[in-house]
Amino acid sequence: MSSDNGTPEPDAQNPTEAAGGPPSSRRTLIIVGVIASVAILGLLIALVWALATRPATAPPTTIPSASVSPSPTPSPSASATPTATATSTPDAATCTVDELTLSLGQSDGGAGSTVVPIIFANSGTRDCELEGFPGVSLVGDENGTQLGAAAAEDDSVPIEAFTLAPGDTVQALVTVTNAGNYDTCGSETADGFRVYPPHSVDAVFVPTTAYAPCTDDSVELMRTTPVQAG
Repeated sequence: MSSDNGTPEPDAQNPTEAAGGPPSSRRTLIIVGVIASVAILGLLIALVWALATRPATAPPTTIPSASVSPSPTPSPSASATPTATATSTPDAATCTVDELTLSLGQSDGGAGSTVVPIIFANSGTRDCELEGFPGVSLVGDENGTQLGAAAAEDDSVPIEAFTLAPGDTVQALVTVTNAGNYDTCGSETADGFRVYPPHSVDAVFVPTTAYAPCTDDSVELMRTTPVQAG
């Protein structure tokens, strides 16, 4: 059909053509839009599902570190109190050097040695006691210099305690070996004996030049008994 001016009129029987485009193109756009909408909706649903089902993340647990206590500084162990060494202390009954007079008794010579009695007399005014070994050495050089080793103690004689009334005596027997028996003794001359009475820290000089000392300290030249009756 054509209009009066000769322009053909649109066909009323073809509405698609009258709308201005082919029907297949519009259908394709609609389908694509629906698919896109469904895809977006699916993504949203999946995201919501993932968020809903995700396990709650527990806060990190802080493990307390074991505190290291400083090792206690060891306190210094209490040092043991040293035991006092027993020393012989004179008691009231012991004879002092002021109450004693010392002298030499009659010597007895033998083969290579001489036994010399050292006599202790109570010259005081009271009874006093003596017990044990005296200290005996030879001295010389006119100044009390000790010559050689002091007399060793002769343990073959038992120790006894003696109470001396004024005028009473006891004796210690000192054996002096002949110094000429040893090549290392030298030829010194002694001025006498220095004698410490038992339990005394004071000495008494007893003069004699009859006995030669041994200047070699390793030689045991003399031995003494404890005080005994004489």
